Amino acid sequence: MKKFVNLVFLCLFSLSILCNFSNANQAIYLHRLLNSRRSHTFPLSDSWAQLQEKGEFSPVYVAPQDGLMQADKIDKLPGQPDNVDFDQYAGYITVDPLAGRALFYYFVESSANSSTNPLVLWLNGGPGCSSFGYGAMEELGPFRVNSDGNTLFRNNYAWNNVANVIFLESPAGVGFSYSNTSSDYDRTGDTSTANDAYTFLVNWLERFPQYKTRDFYITGESYAGHYVPQLAYTILLNNKNTNQTVINLEGISIGNAVIDDSAMATGFFDHFWTHALNSDETHKGISTFCDFVNGTESHKCSSFVEKALLELGNIDLYNIYAPICLKTMLKNGSSGSVNYFDPCSDSYVENYLNTAEVQRALHVNPTTWTGCRDYNWTDMPRTILPIIENLMASGMRIWLYSGDIDAVVPVTATRYAINRLKLPIENAWRPWYLNNEVGGYVVEYKGLTFVTVRGAGHLVPSYQPQRGLTMISSFLQGGIYLHRLLKSRRSHNFHVSDSWARLQETREYNPVYVAPQDGLMRPDKIDKLLGQPDNVDFDQSRMFILWIRSYGNWALFESMVRGKHFFEIIMDRRTMVRSTYELRQNQSFLYLVLLLNFPVANVIFLESPAGVFTPV
Repeated sequence: MKKFVNLVFLCLFSLSILCNFSNANQAIYLHRLLNSRRSHTFPLSDSWAQLQEKGEFSPVYVAPQDGLMQADKIDKLPGQPDNVDFDQYAGYITVDPLAGRALFYYFVESSANSSTNPLVLWLNGGPGCSSFGYGAMEELGPFRVNSDGNTLFRNNYAWNNVANVIFLESPAGVGFSYSNTSSDYDRTGDTSTANDAYTFLVNWLERFPQYKTRDFYITGESYAGHYVPQLAYTILLNNKNTNQTVINLEGISIGNAVIDDSAMATGFFDHFWTHALNSDETHKGISTFCDFVNGTESHKCSSFVEKALLELGNIDLYNIYAPICLKTMLKNGSSGSVNYFDPCSDSYVENYLNTAEVQRALHVNPTTWTGCRDYNWTDMPRTILPIIENLMASGMRIWLYSGDIDAVVPVTATRYAINRLKLPIENAWRPWYLNNEVGGYVVEYKGLTFVTVRGAGHLVPSYQPQRGLTMISSFLQGGIYLHRLLKSRRSHNFHVSDSWARLQETREYNPVYVAPQDGLMRPDKIDKLLGQPDNVDFDQSRMFILWIRSYGNWALFESMVRGKHFFEIIMDRRTMVRSTYELRQNQSFLYLVLLLNFPVANVIFLESPAGVFTPV
């Protein structure tokens, strides 16, 4: 097994060196930790839950909280937009008075129905990365930071639309959280993190007693695949074994979760290959010479792994199709949009949170805030699946979700991990919809639901904020906005998939119809399209001849201007402006026939079959 560990986590660590991550800190710190397995002996894979059950259960430290809720209320964050319609709180909760260890939290109430909406705790991973800087300020919080690093803009798809959300910087040493005992940072691991988070919650509920009976959910991403189940299990054990506040835990939801080490490497390389990041030869070599499941290693395997990593190039593995941050400098006067995730957002957030005025508004000690920090991590089980099985047995709602273009903890790794549970399927794989588009896919197992979010990377709410909000809303409601499956195959009898070519080979071939064409080119020439801009430097013709697309009966001229090939129709619906786009080869409709002198080709658009704008 040691050889397996060396190879797998050397691969993971190498990713942080070879590739550019827009959220480099989180990826690098995860891979550093995983690589540390090469020199550490951690507890056996299934022992974490057993160790917790055997432990002594004593009431945790609870400090007096009277009056502290009001003291933590934020009047206004510097640079926040107008018309903020919810309350915000921030401050410290002490989890160990002897060590002087305190955790920072940021809490946002719902903009509507805050008195009845559930309570949600959000945890980022790392380990050692900030749930406030990443989760609140770049993902699912109510604001994001503009590129000037000083002002905020509203996130219309924030999760506090449907829940009251706590963002916890954990463990101590992350972000604004701290310990006055520096040796605490050398004793930090999964167990201490879960215990401190539980102590935080008990104290927080004393500070905000109106939430004691509220339905409570724990959510997070990445290495929170450890944090979330472990905290949930700690809550269940303490609910049963102590007479302190019973936390009304209803469920957990984790995105792109690190939950099983042995599924990671296979998931990595399969995802690379299926997303055209690795060559066929390299993937075949890895499949042939690497046995990640049984833990065998060879020189040939290592060679192909190294080649696979080099083939990736300089991309953002948190979202393999996203741009990377090329210049981290602040940009004055520019306003952000929640519909576009700026790859340089880390820089804007770091500048904002290190502003003295911001730190005063957050009620924190003067701090040099950074997104992540290093630890000498002391314990981490190799798999969280036994803990998840225990949580399933309790009847808790459990959702795992994946942004499907994340390559750091890819969807394939999550699926392979789930498959190890060997759960019966209750509702089969199917699409879920948002605004008449597929938002992702869902499969419901007995005791666990798996959801994908289409077009999202590792930080689902950053890259697909509306779909992310829909997903978490469905989780909180106990269901999912489901599916309109294609029904045409049920009522149509199509040819067998491989028969079309054989049918063409066996048919008779006669000369096709050819009409006289003399003199018809000149009448087809278009003098000028109505509303077209000046200085058009190419000829246009209308005729009935051919560029084929493949989607039923779309009108081609509409698709041509909507696709911005040559002209774009502006908002008055009467005039056009010249498009600067080059020829696109990824369109999929049938077009009106135009023969155009284009920068890279003379292009014909054909509306076909008969009846698509063309007379029958």
